[in-house]
Amino acid sequence: MKRFLLAASLFLATLAPAAANMPELSEGQIASLQAAMQSHIDSTSVDGALLEVNTKDGQLRQLYPAKAHPMIMAVGSYFVLCSDFRTSTGENENVNFYVAKDGERYIVFATTFGHDEHLTKMMDMDMAESAN
Repeated sequence: MKRFLLAASLFLATLAPAAANMPELSEGQIASLQAAMQSHIDSTSVDGALLEVNTKDGQLRQLYPAKAHPMIMAVGSYFVLCSDFRTSTGENENVNFYVAKDGERYIVFATTFGHDEHLTKMMDMDMAESAN
């Protein structure tokens, strides 16, 4: 797992230099990014819930959509969209969706659950910034 996190950190660090020069997204781009996130949630949900395997204890959690955040973060040419989810016991859980442009469409290429230390580091290092 540590190797994966290190590889993910290094990969994401290579994306960041262009973030400071990112132009603000148009309303159409924002709508397309949000639609890509929602489509991903819909296509990967089981009985209305995203499933997460807790890497610490191996437990499977069901997370139900609650509210999408309006802010979109730019990391180089990639984006991070966030949404609030609820567990089956009502606890809040933040879920981040990493999105890339693929031709004329956007696709979700990674999802993080809970505190996203990689995004926090990128924000602290000015490698990620608001795109809207």
